[in-house]
Amino acid sequence: MKNRFGLSLFFLVFLVNVVLPVVPRSDAIWNVPTSMSILLQGNINLDEYPELQKEFGGYGLVQIDGKSYNIFPIGASLLALPQLFLMTQINGSKEILNHSLEAGKFVAAAWMGIAALLVFLGFREKFGQSKALLFSLLFAFATPALSTGGRALWQQSGALLLNSALFFLLLRGKYDIRTMIWVGLVCGLGVWVRPTTLLISGPIFLFFSLKRRLRASWILLSFLPLVASYLIFNQNLYGSLFPVYFSHHIDRVFRFETFGQGLAGILISPNRGLLIWSPFLFFSAIGMLKIRGQKDSTLSWLFLSCIVAHLFLISSFDMWWGGHSVGPRLLTEIVPFFLWFAAKGSPDFSKSNPGSWLRSIWVATCILSVVFHLRASVDLGPTLWNRSPRNVDEYPERVWDWKDLQFLSGDHALKFFL
Repeated sequence: MKNRFGLSLFFLVFLVNVVLPVVPRSDAIWNVPTSMSILLQGNINLDEYPELQKEFGGYGLVQIDGKSYNIFPIGASLLALPQLFLMTQINGSKEILNHSLEAGKFVAAAWMGIAALLVFLGFREKFGQSKALLFSLLFAFATPALSTGGRALWQQSGALLLNSALFFLLLRGKYDIRTMIWVGLVCGLGVWVRPTTLLISGPIFLFFSLKRRLRASWILLSFLPLVASYLIFNQNLYGSLFPVYFSHHIDRVFRFETFGQGLAGILISPNRGLLIWSPFLFFSAIGMLKIRGQKDSTLSWLFLSCIVAHLFLISSFDMWWGGHSVGPRLLTEIVPFFLWFAAKGSPDFSKSNPGSWLRSIWVATCILSVVFHLRASVDLGPTLWNRSPRNVDEYPERVWDWKDLQFLSGDHALKFFL
């Protein structure tokens, strides 16, 4: 029965993400073609797709020794290989390539289904089935997991999937050798998908080193080969230890002249703030205040350190708003950790104590969170907001404009219903 319940959750999240129509042309446009190049040609260059290069205008490509490659990390393409292999057997490679953006959304939808399942299983260990179901649904439909993670094969989509796996392994609480090996594998894959996941891997390794000092070495046993192969791969292809994308952006982080604005922007600005787009996560602040004295306070401190490390990095990035993003895209991968604290800080509906106003606020913020992310997934308006009426990268002050809300941009009839 429990297995059927989990499968039902997976298919619900998967199908909703597949049905929702928005598929942005984003940094993820070359991930599916790269996967298909590996499957069909045994290489990662994209010279065999001149039609796609013409269609996408060469965006996201880098020329190396006369060949075209995806400028972004290859990890998402590697993670997608099993699904795209199966899809190729069913639909054929030509059909996949003719609809590469839709194929990417299909894969990302499955990733979000798996991530929601992992969040559910982890929360069930700590909070019971009812609360686990509620928060796995909020994760899937009231956070960037819907408006970003399930819309395309973003780096953030893969990172969120892997962080959800780590989240589950931590909440399960079985710190045996097998778990250590899995943790190392997931952290190692995370580096391939998005090198900034090291900000999550580091605190987690420290956590296990303090909890199980001897067994923690098994994490390194599975982690280091993946990291070493990643560095060798980059050195051979790009002539540097990191992909071109990160090499080009390395001097754009730790720019502290805009740090305060960046930190406020990614949390509370109307068009990029996580706490505005998912206002139910305001309750995570209450959960954070309850850390001391809790039975699982060590886990809470770990998750808080992951949040702080990621917020610090993104806030110090001079393009903290994430370019042409929908909402708080750059915080997508740390949603499970915020969710943990929201679960700790949310009202207890099982008790008959006073405080109905707090419960009403909780329900209202949950509904608004679903509405905001759902609108961005059914209407292209929030996506087009980035360049109309003015390009947000040229006029980043638009991020703070309460009269020009991204989640309300687009079809007015749709606004009426949602």
